[in-house]
Amino acid sequence: MSHARAVQFLSSDEVKSKYIVVIGTNIDVGHGVLQADIDARLTALSAYAVFRWLWEYQHDDDIRRYVDIVSRCNPRHTIVHSLVCAALQGHRGYYLPEHLRGRIHKSIVQLSEETCVSTGYHFDDVMRDNIYFDQLTPEMNLKEVYEIIYSRKRSVLSSVETEKTASSHRSISGSQNSWFSRLILCVCSSERSTFAPTKDKT
Repeated sequence: MSHARAVQFLSSDEVKSKYIVVIGTNIDVGHGVLQADIDARLTALSAYAVFRWLWEYQHDDDIRRYVDIVSRCNPRHTIVHSLVCAALQGHRGYYLPEHLRGRIHKSIVQLSEETCVSTGYHFDDVMRDNIYFDQLTPEMNLKEVYEIIYSRKRSVLSSVETEKTASSHRSISGSQNSWFSRLILCVCSSERSTFAPTKDKT
């Protein structure tokens, strides 16, 4: 997000078009993101996709060059690129490259063809609905960026829990009121039966 914010500040006179290109989106489950949430976000953005490209290691010189560059840059320091490269080279399931085993004991990311799919979007289409993006400034360090993002998430989760609690209380209260109303109705019906019998047996 800090990178995206920096891109946003670039002058539109100098940069006519801004894009966001993603690869290996399902790897975010390793950061605790639910796959269902990833799928929902990608579906919401699908109408804005400029391109969708399956990277193929066997048939594309540029992709092989990318894998070669990652391998030369001490890939132990990049989990995401290491997993993308592993998927491009045909590994599937909970595969963990040997050079990552000093950092990760067991993979929780399932490599698939989706790991090899790259999608491009116009920058503004992706960032338009971001709820904390405008709070980020170029002066912030990574810790401060994380705090903005996660404090906002905590606030949203707190609001959801508060609404759930309130809804539960309303439901209980409604149930009690309904029970009390039925009790009053029964008492009234009983009194009518005692003091003024009717033919209506319902």
